[in-house]
Amino acid sequence: VYRYIRAEQIDMTIGDALTESTRYIFSYGGISVSETLGETIKSFLFRFVGAESLLPIVGSGIQPIGKNVFSMSVIKFVTVEVFGYSPDTPIGVAPSLLGWFYIVGGNTLVVLGMLCFVVSSWVVWHVVSKSKLRCIPIAQAMLLLWFFSVASVGSLDKQYVAGLALIGSIAACEWIILTFAKRRPVKIIYKRQRRTTTLLDKAL
Repeated sequence: VYRYIRAEQIDMTIGDALTESTRYIFSYGGISVSETLGETIKSFLFRFVGAESLLPIVGSGIQPIGKNVFSMSVIKFVTVEVFGYSPDTPIGVAPSLLGWFYIVGGNTLVVLGMLCFVVSSWVVWHVVSKSKLRCIPIAQAMLLLWFFSVASVGSLDKQYVAGLALIGSIAACEWIILTFAKRRPVKIIYKRQRRTTTLLDKAL
């Protein structure tokens, strides 16, 4: 509903479109709140595994674009050629990772691409887990978020920006932790010793 409202009314802001789509759903008598919630959860799961966009892409009968991926936006291609929105529409339909591989190289790239994605994800996770970073839990949380974003959105032609942002965020967290540890180690140790001393006094 949100996509259609945004497509029909280009000048409408994102907030107004969300409000209007929510009002439309709850005012429609044919769908209950539980059914709406169920459809939302199903759509979320389908999007995570890539089926939500892959099925329409396969059903459209389009041919893989191949090397043209370097001269065009896959998201714009899916939005216009697969889902039939106007080229001037302010929305974009994410192809998902499976859909992106299919659009670029067909079934062959889907198999090879997903294999490379799974293996590379495991390698990156293993390297981060075994690293000497002090912010390993934070880095792992960021990696999980990035893995989910790549799998659900699938715009690999734009992921270099997100990858650089991920590396920069992890580096910034590590720098903050190292800086804090260098500046306040005495206070931290003193607080621990004071807490231990208090507990011993109470015990005696």
